[in-house]
Amino acid sequence: MENRGIPVFPDHPLRGKVRMPYAPAVVLPPGAALVVISGCHASPVYHHHPHIPEEHVLPASMREQARRAFENVQLSLSALGLGWRHVVKITRYLTDIREQDELNEVQREFLGDHAVASTTVQVSALVIPEARVEIEVLAAGPPELVERARALSSPFG
Repeated sequence: MENRGIPVFPDHPLRGKVRMPYAPAVVLPPGAALVVISGCHASPVYHHHPHIPEEHVLPASMREQARRAFENVQLSLSALGLGWRHVVKITRYLTDIREQDELNEVQREFLGDHAVASTTVQVSALVIPEARVEIEVLAAGPPELVERARALSSPFG
């Protein structure tokens, strides 16, 4: 049995006639393990707290920041043996909503035509002042994923 989300596209006159970078809904099949991936921006996943500014030198362009954010999400997916096809929901935080089309293009580089539930929100600022985008992901995997997660549960290896 496949343990990935099932996209749902309700009946509507424009169904299949417009290109949408998301699915209106996604259903998790019984037995799927839910994976919650913390918000990622263009800074390295591993960095000091409190922040050290030298660890957070970010590219100026939305495209490059988005690409790095998606690469950071991919680190967690890959560590669990998952890929982008396991993603069921993305929440995207932007400091300028006018850049969402650029974000959609980068997202397509990673997800292709895989449809996920999605929310996009404009915020006044992110945790790193130069950050323009943060990506948060929910994914679904097989039940045996829990054992792999337990093996990775210590931050000290």
